Amino acid sequence: MEISLLLITFASHKLSFSIITFLMNRLLYLASAAAAVSMAIFSCSKQPQWSLDANIKDAPEGSTIVLEAANPAGYWYALDTLTVGSDGSFSTSQPAAQYPDIFRLNFNGKYIYFPIDSIEKLTLTADTANFARSYQLDGSENAKLITHVEDRINSFLAHHNVADLDTARSLKRELSGMIMGDPSSIVAFYITNKQINGHRLFNTDNRQDLGIIGAVANSYSEFRPGDPRTQYLKDLWIKNKGKFSNRVDTIAANEIRILEIEGFDEKGTNRKLSTATVNNKLVVLNFTNYSADFSQPLNIALREIYDAHHAQGLEVFQLGFDGNEFQWRMAAGNQPWITVYNGSTDQNLRNYNVGSLPAIFIINNGEIVERITDISNLKSSIARYL
Repeated sequence: MEISLLLITFASHKLSFSIITFLMNRLLYLASAAAAVSMAIFSCSKQPQWSLDANIKDAPEGSTIVLEAANPAGYWYALDTLTVGSDGSFSTSQPAAQYPDIFRLNFNGKYIYFPIDSIEKLTLTADTANFARSYQLDGSENAKLITHVEDRINSFLAHHNVADLDTARSLKRELSGMIMGDPSSIVAFYITNKQINGHRLFNTDNRQDLGIIGAVANSYSEFRPGDPRTQYLKDLWIKNKGKFSNRVDTIAANEIRILEIEGFDEKGTNRKLSTATVNNKLVVLNFTNYSADFSQPLNIALREIYDAHHAQGLEVFQLGFDGNEFQWRMAAGNQPWITVYNGSTDQNLRNYNVGSLPAIFIINNGEIVERITDISNLKSSIARYL
């Protein structure tokens, strides 16, 4: 009898322990699940953002800077009001948009424009006297390109009136080259739609300017069909092309004379892109970096095309952006085409609107006719011009 009671007692205790263990495990599971749900909700609510950290050296504490955005037609509206701290600094973070965009900082009617592609972290240094004319903007190649565009426009307007922009051949030629370097870029959109005091930099009443706008509209239609700027560009082109008795063909906008590239090859010989285009019917212009992962497969593809078509008038003009010139020289000596070391300047990148490497252009009879965004398409593209 005592043994039976003992067994019952032990079983009862064991059952209680099992129940307690089960309940504790269940509570731990529920707590873990709740934590996981909370983390998931937190992660979903934390959207990707871009940021800007700025300093206006001599701005009074408490000064306000208005962050502005624009619709595709160029109507600017306030997005946020920022307050300058005691040391002249301020910052902002905004949700990343689906497509690249242009923003500007408004300080007492003076503007600094900057592009945002995704989740860049930009930095800005400026002062009050030269807020819109002399500043340092870093964080992305596109930001540097637009800063360069603003510098060129400001330099021109320092000696000319706004109306003179219509006949500013040298400036327009440089900016057209940047546009055609990558006509589907946010930089190309910015340049073709830039307005100064209501006057369009690329005037829709000018046949050649409208051809450039049409080329950007075509490129946006092909590569950014969902971008809200695409329909605006198409409407702008269609609305204005009837102004001219002769049909404005956007293909004319692609025929942009090259901007000169000059430098020394691996043997110390001075080389010019203009000379290569005179001596050869077709030139593949390649901005590259031999130390990058993409370099070897790219050079293999270029070598195949070069070997197949060099006798037909094809040349490759390859511009190197390697940090180590000696290593570049060793690699360049193995290439059968023209190789030029770029050095420390980024002027060539700006001229051709190159935001990342590699970049490839086709030059036919001295004119830029195409930019290659997919190396697998290079062979078929080359065949169209031979």
